[in-house]
Amino acid sequence: MGGFRLQRLNAITVAGIAWLLLCASNHTQAHLLNMTKAQLVIDEPTTAELTLTVDLTREAGSRQTYYQWSQLPNPYHDPAFVAMLDRLTRAVIIIANGRHLSWHVHSVHFPQDVTEADFLSPVQWPMTQFKLTPANPNASDNNKRDTNAIDLHVTAQFIDHFKFEEPIALRVFSPHHDHQMNRWLVRNQQSPRFATHPNGQPQTGHQQTVSWMTTFGHYLTLGVAHIIPKGWDHTLFVLGILLGALTWRQLVLCISGFTLAHSATLALSSLGAIAVPNHWVEPAIALTLIYIAVENILLKPRPLWRFWVILVIGLIHGLGFAAVFNGFGLTTEDRLTALFAFNVGVELAQLLIVLVAWPSISWLVNRPVYRQRIHSAGSLAIATVGLFWLVDRL
Repeated sequence: MGGFRLQRLNAITVAGIAWLLLCASNHTQAHLLNMTKAQLVIDEPTTAELTLTVDLTREAGSRQTYYQWSQLPNPYHDPAFVAMLDRLTRAVIIIANGRHLSWHVHSVHFPQDVTEADFLSPVQWPMTQFKLTPANPNASDNNKRDTNAIDLHVTAQFIDHFKFEEPIALRVFSPHHDHQMNRWLVRNQQSPRFATHPNGQPQTGHQQTVSWMTTFGHYLTLGVAHIIPKGWDHTLFVLGILLGALTWRQLVLCISGFTLAHSATLALSSLGAIAVPNHWVEPAIALTLIYIAVENILLKPRPLWRFWVILVIGLIHGLGFAAVFNGFGLTTEDRLTALFAFNVGVELAQLLIVLVAWPSISWLVNRPVYRQRIHSAGSLAIATVGLFWLVDRL
């Protein structure tokens, strides 16, 4: 019976490692590097311009087809490409004062200085830029009067006619009033209503409270999503901490140090106090996974030493969080609320991982089978994924 249980545990361990590796290969863009970016510049529907930056891999059907599109001397003569453009324009739903705007693809700019190997690589995401303009620029004077720059209200939605990579980072900007809105959306989600004139709808105290709560809730959700399910590198590091903790006290000490450190660099970087290039941060985060796993397997560090090591590592992970947060393009008035909410979301997701995983670990931690099988095998899986990411990011 004991041999059967051991064989079953071995099978579970092997399956767990395989699952982690599969997830790693499918989520190497741990910081949303291929998310869709949409910028709508609008004061009047007739002068609007929408710029979309998109990874076309899934829409093309394969990386090879995407590369072939980029090499076409005149892609507008290719039926498959033209069909894709039609799906794109139909997938963009912009409503201005109740009027559905239709779009025309003004220009397409494929990524420059990108090789065929980059298109075919599973860890590269060549981005193509589309500029869209209104399909009916010569609208009637009546329409122009109905949707003027003073009281124009706009919503945006990106629907399933086109395979947009999520999330969709939306920026709506009114040049005339130097006023903007930034939101992250998923497919089929309608954006909040944007008024081109910042004083077009004066807010009461109640409306300001609702607006603050909406912003807080939105970025709280994004903070959670950046860990679960999109932040696999941060999730695996927290699991590495869990595997190395022998007591609840050690776990609380290490998680607290990690939280304190990454919250500090997230805030400092997001507020412009420090700046570190992201192409340094991403490999460094992968290296932290290797370190924590190797330390679990080969060393038995003292709790205080481990606390200081994790504190330093947390500073690196905070820079990774900041790279995502800084991509939101937030205005000054939204930034502090969004930063606080995003960090709270990250902490809630981190706490959820601990609450789910620790009861099982604490139940097994003093049993011989834990050190022999679960601790070593789990740490080995984390190190393997970290090495995979390190090579890819370098």
